[in-house]
Amino acid sequence: MSAYALAFAINKSSHVPNRVLMYVNHLRKIKKFPYGPEHTKTALAPCYDTKSIFGHYSCYSHQLDINTQKDKVVSFDSMHDLRSKPRIQKMLKKWWHSKILKSHYKYYGYHNYFLTHIKANEVFTFVDGQIFSQSLIHSIDQG
Repeated sequence: MSAYALAFAINKSSHVPNRVLMYVNHLRKIKKFPYGPEHTKTALAPCYDTKSIFGHYSCYSHQLDINTQKDKVVSFDSMHDLRSKPRIQKMLKKWWHSKILKSHYKYYGYHNYFLTHIKANEVFTFVDGQIFSQSLIHSIDQG
């Protein structure tokens, strides 16, 4: 919904941004994306759709220094919905991976976000602001 609100705001504004960055927070069909341990680089999320309402889009990877990555850990820790207590199966799995398999994961917290979203870079797709706005407004008119 926030994307549509932004599209309408751009449409009504005299300022149109050169590019609108888009980020995938909850990826459908893949629970543990982005892959790999904390503080590693990540890639763009897989795309299962053959067409985008934006047409062609570009990718941008923004590097995060280690202090910014650790700040993300603190911000995640402050979110109450990420503080749930783990089930016994999850605790045993983490123990197995760290002690037996020696996976070297840090496990800042119990929620998967602490594993999947503390990365050395943030990856975005982006399009021109006018294309973003017109495409989303057009999709509402067609829907």
